[in-house]
Amino acid sequence: MKKKFGLLPTMIVLVSLILSGVQGFIRFSVEKNQKEVEILANYSDIKKAAETYEESIESVVKRLKDAGVTGVLIKEQTIKTAVPNSMTSWEEQGEVTAFSGAELKILGMMDGIDLATIIPSHYYIWISDDSVRSTIKEHLGYKLGEYDEITINNEVFLDTGVSNNAILNLGTGYPMGDLKIIADQGLTISPQIRSWANVTEEALEYVLKDVESIPNLGTVYFNDATVPGFDLPIMVEFAQKHRVGIIEFFSEKQKGLYTLIRKASRGGADFNTIRLHTMTDGETSTLTPAQVVDRYLLAATERNMKALLVKMPNSGEPQKDYNDWFKIVEEIRQELGQKGYTIAANPKSINIPLSNPFIIWFIGFGPIFMLVLFGRWVDKEKWSWILVLGGLFVWTGLLKLRPVLARQLMALAASILYPTWAVITCMDREKKSWKEVILTFLKICLISLGGALTIIGLLSQTSSVLAIDMFRGAKVAHVIPLILVLLLLAYKRGELEVHKIKKFLLNPISYLTLVVVGILGIALIIYVQRTGNTGQTSTYEVMFRNALRKILGVRPRTKEFLIGHPLMLMMLYYGYKEKYFPLLIGAIIGQISLVNTYAHIHTPIIISLIRSFHGIWIGVIGGVILILIMNWIIKLGRRWNLWEG
Repeated sequence: MKKKFGLLPTMIVLVSLILSGVQGFIRFSVEKNQKEVEILANYSDIKKAAETYEESIESVVKRLKDAGVTGVLIKEQTIKTAVPNSMTSWEEQGEVTAFSGAELKILGMMDGIDLATIIPSHYYIWISDDSVRSTIKEHLGYKLGEYDEITINNEVFLDTGVSNNAILNLGTGYPMGDLKIIADQGLTISPQIRSWANVTEEALEYVLKDVESIPNLGTVYFNDATVPGFDLPIMVEFAQKHRVGIIEFFSEKQKGLYTLIRKASRGGADFNTIRLHTMTDGETSTLTPAQVVDRYLLAATERNMKALLVKMPNSGEPQKDYNDWFKIVEEIRQELGQKGYTIAANPKSINIPLSNPFIIWFIGFGPIFMLVLFGRWVDKEKWSWILVLGGLFVWTGLLKLRPVLARQLMALAASILYPTWAVITCMDREKKSWKEVILTFLKICLISLGGALTIIGLLSQTSSVLAIDMFRGAKVAHVIPLILVLLLLAYKRGELEVHKIKKFLLNPISYLTLVVVGILGIALIIYVQRTGNTGQTSTYEVMFRNALRKILGVRPRTKEFLIGHPLMLMMLYYGYKEKYFPLLIGAIIGQISLVNTYAHIHTPIIISLIRSFHGIWIGVIGGVILILIMNWIIKLGRRWNLWEG
């Protein structure tokens, strides 16, 4: 009976991993069928091209469609543009002219305008087209509440009040004539709605009806830092009827967008949304066409992007940029086709079936009962059971009250505990044979992947795949295992006894020690800073990464195959000694990276598996080479009497 009870923690961990595997298989089955991608062009680019090269909008759109474009993204037009030559305002299209009162007074002195009716501090807008005037008047009426019309020399002007750039940058509708031409070519129209101050339900209803009148309406995006009326029922209803888009690297900063998407998801069962990738204007002027194509392919294949907004290049050679635009679109279409993707308007939204709450609850038992295994390893099993009971209580309560947060925290725990357990249980002081080294290394990787599997089981939900509810604590997950492994190994050797700690603290510190500690500190800072999506990479590193991806299809992580795995093999081959602890830290990094690869839930599982596979086999080769070099150095040193045996 006691033996069976002793197996209980291990059995619970195994069942947790099996259930995680089931969740992962469900997600994998959904992902493998998600092979539709749409290619969008910017309306502003189309408009600029038509004017610059004296072509009709229809002919430019037809060429884009033939190349592979399926839709057009258009920002809601403003009265006056904040960015010159952006083609996002009525003024740039020649439909509107905005004057300050002071400017009109100057003109009045020359043209005999009645100056008495002009207030210098006001803005006056002259609109040539009746339909555009009607649209702008309605938007100003709903969003500002009031404005005046005055007639100057038989011309009607809109008096928008005291000079305010916010008024001129207010969204005021869309050029419906141009959009009809584009829609008639079979392309979808994806508007980007602008925000405004003091949103009312009446104004929002008008804006949304204006959007719904757009022909061949596609995915709807938002332009500004706040989504207008995101908490109003009418906006939630709109988001349930029409697809709402997420713009990579921008939408996470948009207040209210994720709240709106969650509310419209019908309890998480139907997320009617896709993610869009595009490039900054700066990147369109610096990257080559080949680099641009690579960026978009990477976004679609490795980050589940369903919409690619391909901007016209801006290298300073207008004719070349124009021709390259079509070539880039066509190459993206062809490359994606070769990879099994279908270019389609309105690609299907990804939706992973809702998980059974009981399964999620039990998956969380895995990391919790790992604590018993740790407790046995340090001969403190009784205390570990207290931690387990507390963990079960907290996990159950948090899962009920804050389910997303509970899953994120348990995934973080798995990312810490499994690689830590893998290293401390497989690392010893004895030298190993080549066969033992390889088998032990693979065992370490397999145990670490238990953490990866648990992350998959807990976070394989649609909101995580869409990067709405992301893995939390990436930097913590990269640092804590380093500390835990060193502390646990030291404890096992009896080096954490009070008198030994006291003796260590009272030891004199040499300059060499300070230098070593300083180097390790700097290395740790760099390591942490480069964790996640915010780390900076050099030009040479980017070239190296791109070369690896072209050769292997999926790029393995440098921290694994170049640092962590070779050092782990070396530690296993020679046996761990206390003086090697800096090398052990490097070895642990490989296992941490291996697990955290799967914390990028927006990356398809198959891509992560291929990445890990490449990292392991290349890391093994690198480790073997490193050991052979070290053996040669050791042999050379003995021959020259540089060190003893």
